[in-house]
Amino acid sequence: MEGSVEKAQGLMKLCDQLKEEREMLRKQNDNNHWSQTVELAAAQEKQMEVCTVCGAFLIVGDAQSRIDGLNFDYQCH
Repeated sequence: MEGSVEKAQGLMKLCDQLKEEREMLRKQNDNNHWSQTVELAAAQEKQMEVCTVCGAFLIVGDAQSRIDGLNFDYQCH
């Protein structure tokens, strides 16, 4: 009986250590996830400029055909 108690105590200690390790890994994973999300958002961010005539936001380097296709009552681009 005494051997079983010692074995159980050892297993409980191991269990506690594994729980701590799991929690640490989860926190690391959460931090990595957010940093990857921020990096992805920054990579997808487009440079924009304001049209000096009408004030519309235009994407820098956008294809002229897309700009020409905008539906304005007047043509300013």
